[in-house]
Amino acid sequence: MPALPALIPSARTLVTGQYPVRRFQAINGAATRRLYGKLDYDYFLDLTYGNEAGLTDVQTESIWSVWQDAYGHTDPVTLPSQVFAGMAAALPAQISGHVTWYFDEQPPQIEPTVPGRSRITVRLRGRLV
Repeated sequence: MPALPALIPSARTLVTGQYPVRRFQAINGAATRRLYGKLDYDYFLDLTYGNEAGLTDVQTESIWSVWQDAYGHTDPVTLPSQVFAGMAAALPAQISGHVTWYFDEQPPQIEPTVPGRSRITVRLRGRLV
């Protein structure tokens, strides 16, 4: 399983998962909801590396090669603890037990900043194990 390099992202957005709920509505308008599991799924984690100056080309390539090693969004990806640097330990601990991370369908976005440096943005999707 490919692993993201141990770099601290300059920006991070975490969209927490949702529960498998189905809503049923009767003809008279009454509705009921049914919960089909006790674990949430479909997390989204947007990571930006490089801030204003950007990462070196070697660092950028190390992130890009993880995308290639995972065959895009096909194989799971291991996240280093640095991805959650700055968060209280309780937050990542709540999701790490039942979520497996994959790249999202959209490939990493690489934005050159100055010669030899780039900013890279990746989107990961957390699925149930």
